Amino acid sequence: MLVALKERHSLAELAQKYQIHPTQISSWKRDFLDGAEQVFEYYNHERRHQSIDYEIPADVYKKAA
Repeated sequence: MLVALKERHSLAELAQKYQIHPTQISSWKRDFLDGAEQVFEYYNHERRHQSIDYEIPADVYKKAA
């Protein structure tokens, strides 16, 4: 998936290399991009992170700004 997101190779090249139909790669890429906002929203605004003493990243950023 990451290699498709980087767009360094054509879909045809990736499909041939990984023996997957180009449509499948496009579908996976579209699904990822459609859901990425929800993932980042959760990790930045809801989930507490151990590395910052179990605080929420957005709250830490607000304190620092």
